Formats: sequence, structure tokens, C-alpha cells
Amino acid sequence: MRCLPPRMAWLLFAWLGGAVAHAQDMAAARAAWTEGDFLAAAENAAGLGTSDGHALAAESLATHGYFQGAEEELEELYAEAVRHGEEAVRLNPESAYAHIQFAHAMGRLAETSGVLEALNNGYAQRVRDSLETAAELDPESPLAHSGIAMWHAGALDAAGLIARTLFGASRSRALEHIELALAYDSGTKLVLHDAAAALILLSERRYGGRARELLLTARDIPERDARDGFIQQSIVDILAQLDD
Repeated sequence: MRCLPPRMAWLLFAWLGGAVAHAQDMAAARAAWTEGDFLAAAENAAGLGTSDGHALAAESLATHGYFQGAEEELEELYAEAVRHGEEAVRLNPESAYAHIQFAHAMGRLAETSGVLEALNNGYAQRVRDSLETAAELDPESPLAHSGIAMWHAGALDAAGLIARTLFGASRSRALEHIELALAYDSGTKLVLHDAAAALILLSERRYGGRARELLLTARDIPERDARDGFIQQSIVDILAQLDD
């Protein structure tokens, strides 16, 4: 077998070493995510300098803030998540995952500023645009569709006529994307939980029964990671409210 010239061999092993280190760092980030150490997951993932890494960092920071963050740190935490989401999209504008996590982070940041400021700062439109881009890039993404459904339902719940007039928020669009999300994934807690939440935001009186069915199904799905544990508690809490 012909041997590689020494410099070519060095370059090959250097490249392989880099690829192995990259895989190890992503594995460490994923392990931290699974265990619920979302801050460590964000740090490890961001250090990769890749689109997927920054997207996972955005997701991790937004998730930590929502489930575990102290009130006084949320705005800064979500702003950092948005920066990672923006970088993820910049590095790979064809990544549906990057657009979803940018929208996720921006949505969380908007929650800290209130409805009027979110509307004035363009947060609502940016979230919607990113989710719609994600759905265009990956039409079978349940998270893109559930995100769009939550956007329409949440906008209508928060701003009503303003959301309909200025941003085209629509009950029918929300229902359409709920069904699409469930068509592509009806077996994970997150998708079922968000579909149910969107139905309740639209009208608990009209859609509460369907939401309850989805939540009961979600409740019985085994937890895969720490986030599922937080979602499970939310499912239990919402069911208790519906049963009151």
C-alpha cells in the first residue's frame, strides 16, 4: 500500500482530530441537555462555532430561562439566546432548526417586554417570519408548524383585533398548523403540549375537550430528557385547570 507523504498524513490526522473533537463537544452538549444542565449545554454548543451549535445554545438558554431562570435574569438570558439564534441563521440560512430556535428565543424575549413593546419592536413579525421560513425549508417539521400555531393563537389571545389587523393573526391558520404539527408528530410531549396550549388560547370553551385529549396522551408518553420532565409538570398543571 502506498504511504501518504508526511505532510499530507499530518493534515489528514489533524482534520480527523478536529472532527472527533467537534463530535465530542456536541455529544457533551447533548448529554448536558438531556440531564437538564441547559447552561452547560449552551456553553458547549456555542463553543463549536457552527450553525447547529449556536441553534442548540439558543434553545438551551431559552429553555433554561423559561423553566429555571430567575425573573431578574430573563431579559439578559433571552437576549443572549437571540444572539445565538441570529448567528445560527447567519451561518446556515437554509437550516430550519436555526430559524425555529431563533424564533423560540425571540418569542421568549418578547414575553419579557410586554405586548405593546413586542409589537412596536417588531418582535412579533420576526418570530412569525422565522417560523414560516422554517416551514418552507422543512414542510414536515412539526416544531415549525406548532410554532406557527402558537404564534397565531398567542397573538390573538394577547392582542385580538390588533393582531388580526396588523399581522394577519388568524384562528383558521392556527387550527391548520395544529393539524399539520400533529400529522407529522403525535408521539412527543412537546408537540402535543403545544398543540393543546394553542387550542386553549384560541378558545377553551370550544376546544378544551380536544386539548384535554391531547394532554392525556402526552402525559402517558415516557420522558426522554429533562425538558420532558418540565413539560410533564406543565401537562399535569393544565389538566388540573381544565378539570376545575
